[in-house]
Amino acid sequence: MSIKYDLFENPPHAGKKEEGWLHARPVIQGTLKTDDLIDVINANSTVTGADVVGVLESLSEHLADGLGNSYNVYLEGIGTFSVTLKSRPVKDKKEIRAASVEVKNIEFRPDPDLKRKVQAAGVVRVEKSKKRKKFDEEERKQRILVYINMRDSINVTYAMALNYCSHAKTKKDLLSLVESGQIKELHYGNVKVYIRVADQQDREEGNL
Repeated sequence: MSIKYDLFENPPHAGKKEEGWLHARPVIQGTLKTDDLIDVINANSTVTGADVVGVLESLSEHLADGLGNSYNVYLEGIGTFSVTLKSRPVKDKKEIRAASVEVKNIEFRPDPDLKRKVQAAGVVRVEKSKKRKKFDEEERKQRILVYINMRDSINVTYAMALNYCSHAKTKKDLLSLVESGQIKELHYGNVKVYIRVADQQDREEGNL
């Protein structure tokens, strides 16, 4: 685990471009969505995907309710959410009414523990200009098969990272391999993994 970065030229300051000065900026690899997090949580706990979805939906509702009632909301190990407001400047309180005040933003202040964990990941230099290779469907499926041959199994999250593609494409690739009889889907409690069909046959025959 490491944070990718590259060096970028500083933006112009006060209308004057300052040549030669560079600063570090993260090179974002993509966006992990709810389905991705559900897969990771499923693979590392006994919590079901449906449970995760239910908790997240309830959390969103109660977070909005707390912020909407003028509370800050603190999530242990994650951070504090708070509301900021905006209004036109006035010299007297009587010059403005509630209708002229609105929510500007929801701000987030990370918990120190979360910040420490992210800092512990460290950083590694990558070239921002380096293009991420895009694999077609057959290449993606072949790479999945090679990975399974090397590591015995794979799950959706690792297949996404392997092929730099979306959750939907990864699920489609794995389903295609299952339907073609090349791999088998297995469930270990709430954990879903994919293995070679030959491995499944060995398990059923008691050879493994």
